[in-house]
Amino acid sequence: MEQLRFTLTDALETRQALNRYEERDSLSRIAVVGGGYGGVELCACLARRFPHVSIELLCRQAPLQGTRAESWINDALVSLGVDIRLNSSVVSVMKEEANVTVRCENGDAGPFDVVFWTAGSRPSRVVERLHGLQTTEGRLVTDQNLRCKSTLHEVQPIWALGDCAVSTTPVPKTAQVAMQQADVVASNILAGLNDQPGKVFIYQDLGSMLTLGGPNAAVLAPDESQTFGPVFAPILESVNS
Repeated sequence: MEQLRFTLTDALETRQALNRYEERDSLSRIAVVGGGYGGVELCACLARRFPHVSIELLCRQAPLQGTRAESWINDALVSLGVDIRLNSSVVSVMKEEANVTVRCENGDAGPFDVVFWTAGSRPSRVVERLHGLQTTEGRLVTDQNLRCKSTLHEVQPIWALGDCAVSTTPVPKTAQVAMQQADVVASNILAGLNDQPGKVFIYQDLGSMLTLGGPNAAVLAPDESQTFGPVFAPILESVNS
């Protein structure tokens, strides 16, 4: 069993480990924790790469629940033989000699040969040391300009974006959002230095794509009420035809 991996170097080593497993044909059971984009893509790719290995997706709710792709994703994973285990809120992951046991609130799962963790993220520990700023669930609360809200009367202007921030208007927790927020934060910092008004952050859905292993993939076009919706419609129609 390989240790948990986080860095680029670790990711490369994990790939090498999978190559070794493939050569030895020594895998029998793999677990993927988390039903978001990363978990879905990983399950699909592993199921195609190791067709004779049991792949289990442990997640609290249906993969990509609440998105327009939810039913398609479920059908795609089932067709690949992925065992989707819902209501599996993971409490701990324990290494026991050559195997791994995953402890869930609804009971233990395992033993597994390898466990991949794609579930959730938490803000940097730096946030915990920023006193005087309003937080919720460990994230910095921002206004519509992405400026942090203060619990004190006076505080230097601080902006936040991405996983460490939560705004008054809920937005998806994706890299696409963080990249758009970065442009606004950079603009507002320059505006503040020049005593000019800042920009308001308005998220614009540009659509999403994810691989489902091999030649298969899913494309989520932007909502038709958004600017780019009508542009994607004819493209998707031509692809489907």
